This record gives sequence, structure tokens and C-alpha cells, in this order.
Amino acid sequence: MLTEIKIKNLKPRERPYSESDSHGLYLEVFPNGSKLWRIRYVTDGKETRRSLGPWPLVSLKEARERNDRRRYEKAIGKEPEKPEKPRMTVSEVCSKWRDKFMPAMDENTRSGLATKLDKHILPSIGTLDVGSLTAEIVMRDLLSAR
Repeated sequence: MLTEIKIKNLKPRERPYSESDSHGLYLEVFPNGSKLWRIRYVTDGKETRRSLGPWPLVSLKEARERNDRRRYEKAIGKEPEKPEKPRMTVSEVCSKWRDKFMPAMDENTRSGLATKLDKHILPSIGTLDVGSLTAEIVMRDLLSAR
């Protein structure tokens, strides 16, 4: 079983490796030194792995509590739900992209791209969920906006 001191002293290796705690709970250690709590369990004969969060943000005590809660839910027949990934709209993705890449562009390029995004792309598909986009939807909406 792991202790906070053992966890703190785990050193990165060339390849990721894991250190077991108990009842399917383990800590994965990556070459960059980061450490991630994971649980492993079997449902309907299929192995499932789920992340509980990074150490030290999620302490050993909290990781064990989360794993115990998962084991209890399984014991009473309630299968843990898969966490839903956050949904982002095209507009939100464009905003993040602008913040990251546009500052490095010259003014003419930045201005031209901003105009194209604001006039053509965002009004027609800006509110759509990125996960639901298909080439057909994009082409239909962009061509009908002309």
C-alpha cells in the first residue's frame, strides 16, 4: 500500500509506470514527473480504467475515498456513470484559438482572419457543438450563409 511519503519519493522513469495501492487503485507516474490516480475494475467481463485526478491535487486519502465510493456503488448494483466531457461550441474554440495563435501574427493576417471568422464562420456555425460537427453540416451552413 502506498503512503504520502512513498508517493512523494516516486521518481520518473524513461517510460510511464504504475504503483498499486489497493482494490484497483493505483498511481501512474509519467516521464515528466507528473502522477495520476487511476482505478481499474471489471464490468461485464470488460476491464475499465478511469482517472481520478492528479496527485497532489487529489490526495491519497481522497483517491481512496473515491475508489471506495465506486466500489460501494458497484456492490449495490449502481454502475458508475462515465463523466461527460465538457461540450464546446465553435465560437468557444475560435476564441481559444485566437488567444493562443493570433498574437504572433502580423496585423494584416490577424485582421483578415478576424474578419473571416466574424463575418462568415461564427454567424452560421458559431453556436454549434464541436462534437456534433460533420463536413456536411459545415459545408451546408457555410454555403447557405453566402
